[in-house]
Amino acid sequence: MSSSERQLAVLLFSVMVLLQTGCTDRRQPKRFPVSIQRHEPEILSAIADVQFDGQQTITHQMLVVGNDLLMTGRPFGFAKWNIGANPENPHLTFAVSDQIDQFSPHEPIDNRPPLGSWVQDWYASGALGVFRHYAFLSGSAGMSVVDMSDTHTPREMRRYPPVRADGQVERDEAFVLRAIVPHPTQRLLYAFREQDFLEIFNVASLPAVSIQGKIPYGSDGQNVCCVDGAVIFDGMMVVAMRSRLWMFDVESNGGLSNARSYDRLQAVNITATSRFLYVQHKPNYASPQGSGNPEGIYVIDQSGRSVAFLNISPIKFAVSQDDSHLYANNNDTAVRIYRIQWTNY
Repeated sequence: MSSSERQLAVLLFSVMVLLQTGCTDRRQPKRFPVSIQRHEPEILSAIADVQFDGQQTITHQMLVVGNDLLMTGRPFGFAKWNIGANPENPHLTFAVSDQIDQFSPHEPIDNRPPLGSWVQDWYASGALGVFRHYAFLSGSAGMSVVDMSDTHTPREMRRYPPVRADGQVERDEAFVLRAIVPHPTQRLLYAFREQDFLEIFNVASLPAVSIQGKIPYGSDGQNVCCVDGAVIFDGMMVVAMRSRLWMFDVESNGGLSNARSYDRLQAVNITATSRFLYVQHKPNYASPQGSGNPEGIYVIDQSGRSVAFLNISPIKFAVSQDDSHLYANNNDTAVRIYRIQWTNY
């Protein structure tokens, strides 16, 4: 066995052990040391509502990478707004809807036929992840791999599954995802399906992607409900599981270890910066332990202490890397920009 094969074996074994003993363990789960408290006064100040091209703006996913806000949704498909120069007045860098002929299809790759028609619901209504200058968009049919190295002209480079020779679109469950998170140092992606399994994608040969392993969430064949998002925060993988938070240490070889959970936050949205973890809590019947905590967004520092409570319940949201602004889709009409006023903390 080669060194790379041994590394992969360690990765898959460690992930399989933690998931099969963690997500379905009937014993009292380990607690993530979160100290929840509500903070007053309100620290969010609404600045503006921004729409794409003056139209109703729906977002399926929102992700801040550096100085850019990436979004999937309607009517733009996949878009990037620059928020570095003026976070309260974003500048549109690109929108796939404005350049679909350049985005996809385009000239053959490796003597293969064109990729076929690109439909937002099929390829950009689920997960959104970024590794280097590539974006990974998942929808109801599969996943698109998009090269963003040309700042204003993104291009779809691969599609999983590929279009059939007769042009028909097929669906591959392996690429219908709820969260895509890159490993901090390795050429690996953690790809989460909604209820049944975690996949490990090898991205060493981009734009090609290969599945290196598929690990079921439940050892007894039962589905586990439900992944709504995942992020890396302070060296940990944090997964919003709707009924709770799951957290794992991320190993340098790609493995995940030390599984623990926190069931007093029913996490339906999650994002992170270098300083804070932002968890949107929505109490639900499946986990009554969280009913005592008000609905909203809890901001948690690296010690596990909540340092702020944001009294909003958006459909999707993202936060600038400097924690100064929050971008939210509250009602599938526009993106509302909030200033986060940290002067009291």
